[in-house]
Amino acid sequence: MITEGYLRWYWAHRARVRSGARRCLTPGVRLGSRLIDGVLITLVYLVFSGIFLSSLAGSDLSYTYDANGTLISTGGPGAGFFVSLLVGLFLVFLITLAYEVVMIALRGATVGKQLLGVKVVRESDGQVPGWGPALLRWIVPLAPAIIPFIGALGTLVVYLSPLFDSSGRNQGWHDKVAKTLFISTR
Repeated sequence: MITEGYLRWYWAHRARVRSGARRCLTPGVRLGSRLIDGVLITLVYLVFSGIFLSSLAGSDLSYTYDANGTLISTGGPGAGFFVSLLVGLFLVFLITLAYEVVMIALRGATVGKQLLGVKVVRESDGQVPGWGPALLRWIVPLAPAIIPFIGALGTLVVYLSPLFDSSGRNQGWHDKVAKTLFISTR
């Protein structure tokens, strides 16, 4: 059902697009914002990795000495190390989920998008996407990653999908599923 509010937004949005004030952006801007966000998430990952690895230093290793006190061998990391590694990876997964989904749902932009002056909006009314579309935008690129070995290639194809969007709006498949647009705020 088309509401009066939607029609008002549509005509205002159309006027902005024609004037160039709010245009759908090129894949290069998407890549730039993704790289900035990737650096931020990697920094968080490195901090968590350092915390987990420093807390495990020497805790699961066993040392064998001979009669003279010379170190003969060390045992490898035990189960505690691998459990901690999995917990660390799970925390990074949750932090990435929270970062991407919460920022898009509430602000329409992650830090990388804000630095480049872009945001994600709903196609229907130009407002921030909200929880459902934000979660969909995050899940669609990650869904192929479930497939061992070739899943990362599927994720890459999803992120490259704006390059072969015939609508002229440079929408990726994750945008199409979530019914969102990637626009300039400047």
